Amino acid sequence: MWTAKNFATCDVRSLDMLLIDDHGDQIHAVIPKEVIHQFTEQLHEGEFIHVEKFNVSTNNATYRPVAEGELKDLLQH
Repeated sequence: MWTAKNFATCDVRSLDMLLIDDHGDQIHAVIPKEVIHQFTEQLHEGEFIHVEKFNVSTNNATYRPVAEGELKDLLQH
């Protein structure tokens, strides 16, 4: 789990994480800065979590923490 920042302004853009299921499949998850405060108490690195109410979108960014991943999910509350 890491905080993604705008390199020019150092403003927080999102809270990012790599989710891995029991088969080893990976997806890059992004929590937008507007809702980070709703998740900070619930998310702890290395723990198992149940995720619902999320959007899946095509990963068209140049930065891809998941090498084979074409998708990313956007957690919303």
